[in-house]
Amino acid sequence: MTKGGEQPTNNGTDGSDAISEQLAEVNQGIEPELATVLESLTNGLFRLQMKDGRSVVAHVAKDLRMALSRLLPGDSVLVDVSPYDPGKARICKLLTQ
Repeated sequence: MTKGGEQPTNNGTDGSDAISEQLAEVNQGIEPELATVLESLTNGLFRLQMKDGRSVVAHVAKDLRMALSRLLPGDSVLVDVSPYDPGKARICKLLTQ
């Protein structure tokens, strides 16, 4: 409790700067990879096959969601694979065929 009704100041010591720096480091390590759409799943998810043969479940990135009309099986896409769960990804770009 502070005197005179003053609000306690935080001065950035809550660790939020450290968390944002860690997230920036993680995001820098993500490189887009090529994948092919296998099937459309429920709730806007897609099953993709990566070029190395593994299968991942992906959602469409927010900025691409409005511009994208339809993803069909066989479409080539660029994806960012999650560093925390290699079975999940985000579709960043639809490649022209």
